[in-house]
Amino acid sequence: MYEKFRTYKERQVGNDGEDIPDPEDDPELASWIREQRRQYKILRQHVSDQKQPPDRSGGTSSSRKSQNLDKDRIAELERLGFRWETGHDVKWRKRFRELCEYKATHGHCIVPVRYAQKPELGRWVMTQRRQYVLLQEGSKTSKMTKERIKLLQSVGFVWVINQESK
Repeated sequence: MYEKFRTYKERQVGNDGEDIPDPEDDPELASWIREQRRQYKILRQHVSDQKQPPDRSGGTSSSRKSQNLDKDRIAELERLGFRWETGHDVKWRKRFRELCEYKATHGHCIVPVRYAQKPELGRWVMTQRRQYVLLQEGSKTSKMTKERIKLLQSVGFVWVINQESK
């Protein structure tokens, strides 16, 4: 699949669009790319938790036989211009930077839901709180990660807003 991705990227030169082909055009390659990102995310999470990388021997029921992402594979994929972050991740980081700017201006991270200057930021902050609650409840649909929680906490993000705070 690596060679198939390399060929795909060669055809995409100059195209700044998403680097996942339309699943209808090549479902196998699209699936492989998602799997590389999933493995990368797992490796990053283990590093941020200061744990050892997951066992790749295939000895656990949760491991997949395709788990072969290591430093060499990461470097090879990056040489080809592989994007580890999805469009969703890029948008999340943009909003996080906006939150940091908001805090620098206002001294806190309590962005009103209907923040007139940047309505998207107010909605994003509300969404982070909702995603955090979903994660705490054990929901598999939550997009909140430990890395995002650490970033938000590092700037003084307020997870629960009391009526008096509003």
